[in-house]
This record gives sequence, structure tokens and C-alpha cells, in this order.
Amino acid sequence: MKAIVYADRRGDELLPLTGKTPVALLPVIGKPVLEHTLEDLAEAGVRSVLLVVRAEARDAFATLGAGERWGLNLKTIIAAPDETPTDAARRCAGLLPDTFLALRGDVMRGRVVRDFLAASSNVLAAKVVAEIQGRAAQLCLSRKRDVQLDGLHWSEGSLDRAAGRWRTRELGNVGLARLTGVTDYYLANMDALDRCFAGLAPAGRQIQAGVFAGQDAEVTAESVRDGMAVFGAKCHVPSDTELHGPLVIGDGAVIGAGVFMHACVVMPGASVPEGTRLSNAVVTSDMAIGLDGRMLVRFTDLLAESNAA
Repeated sequence: MKAIVYADRRGDELLPLTGKTPVALLPVIGKPVLEHTLEDLAEAGVRSVLLVVRAEARDAFATLGAGERWGLNLKTIIAAPDETPTDAARRCAGLLPDTFLALRGDVMRGRVVRDFLAASSNVLAAKVVAEIQGRAAQLCLSRKRDVQLDGLHWSEGSLDRAAGRWRTRELGNVGLARLTGVTDYYLANMDALDRCFAGLAPAGRQIQAGVFAGQDAEVTAESVRDGMAVFGAKCHVPSDTELHGPLVIGDGAVIGAGVFMHACVVMPGASVPEGTRLSNAVVTSDMAIGLDGRMLVRFTDLLAESNAA
């Protein structure tokens, strides 16, 4: 089985998180969204993937290599300006088999591909579309002779049920997040911690019940007073912090002395100034953002106040 995966979304609705990082590479509990998708495909027996990305974002996806980590043959395709998913698939028709998977790589799902393929393999239709609790999962099985993938265009997000010859397959309560804003991104991390996405588990080793730490993470179990937490590789957390889960601390993040945090997502490489108190926030390199998408505090202002004192 071969798949075409669309990771070409700009993601302006997720700014500032997507200022330098494509939506598909935003991390959820320690792994980019796209890596969760690639793992799902590999576990379902898919061996070849065409990855559609924007030209200006190509270098960001270079870290994926040729897919060896997942046992995949990964080939990157550059999306043409204003090209739809249908246009891209038709342009790449020579690289696709008669029947192939098509899906968005910037959508969080549980492990669903294996069950979807099993439920779709004997359906006689030009296209079989996956749904999760009645919502379009932006995953389908398509026949090359009649390819029509407009339901995977990000501005659509759903399918016109009267538009073509296709069938649906309901996948049940396996988790789905479309990441349409900062709040969705925050909730995707919280839901992933709570095991709402079937088959997904936090990255890293478990250092105590519900607390996971990546490679070379400088963190002690005592820093987490309660709740679940995931600490990324090479992050630094001093022992005098007061952390209350659920928490996701990204790779290379630095948490200052005396910091209090509850129910936060800290982006990779971010530094939280000492003494900061935050709840229900997404933390970037220079600010904390609330669940309404508004800035709660800018860290340069905190540092200026500290220096003035």
C-alpha cells in the first residue's frame, strides 16, 4: 500500500506557533504531528509515502530523511502554487498505484489506518472516507482512475455527501484534532496525555507514575507535585520549581528557578524566566499565550521589571 500525505498547510491560524514551524511539525507529547501519522502508516503496513509540502518549508522536513526510522520509503513532493490535493495527486499519478491512501499529515488522530484499511478493502467505490464520531478524519482510500480529494483541502475540512461516488467508514472513539488554532493545539496535547488518541503514548522513559522524560532531560520526579507530565530531550528543570500536571515541556526548554506552572504546554527551546507563574497556557520562546489565543505575558517585560527592581 502507498500513501500520499499532505503537509502543505501554512497554519497562519496557529501563529505565533507556526512562525518558523509548519503545522505538521508542531510537537504533540514529544513528537511532531506528522511523525505520529507516519508511525500509524508504518504500523498498518504502508511502505511508501509521497509527502506534499510547500516549497519554502522543504528544509524543515529534511529531518525526516528518507523515512528509514519508520521502515518507509519517503519521497517529498513540492506543492505547486494554489494546487489542490486533487491536483497534486493527479500530477503525481505516475508514482501512485491504482488504489492508494490519501490523508492530511497535520491532523491528530489515534492509530486508525490499519482498522480503516481492513474496513475498506472490499468496498466497491471510487473512494472510501474515514469518519471519527461523525467527523471527517481527512483520511481516505482512493482509486486513481477517479481521483477526487477536495475533502482533504484544508479550507474544506469535510465532504459534500452528494458530490461523488464514495462510501464512509466510521472508526469510533479514537480521537481527532484538526488544530485550527492555539486552543486546539493545547487541547490536543492535553488529550494525548489523557490517552484520548487510541494507541498514542508519551515519548521518553517513565521516571515515576505518569511522568516521562526524554534523553538527557535534567529533571527530578520531585519537581512534579501531581498529575501527568512529559519532559522533552535535553530540557532543564531545577529542583525548586512547582509543577502541577498535566504538563508538556518541549525538547531543550529551560524552566527558571522558582517557576510555578499548572496545565501548560511549553514549546521546544523556550525559556521560562525564574519566578514566573502560569496556568492553562502555551509557552513560546518569548511569551505565554492563553486559551483564547491572547498573550498573557511577554517574558521580556518580566525581565525588564526584574532588572528595574
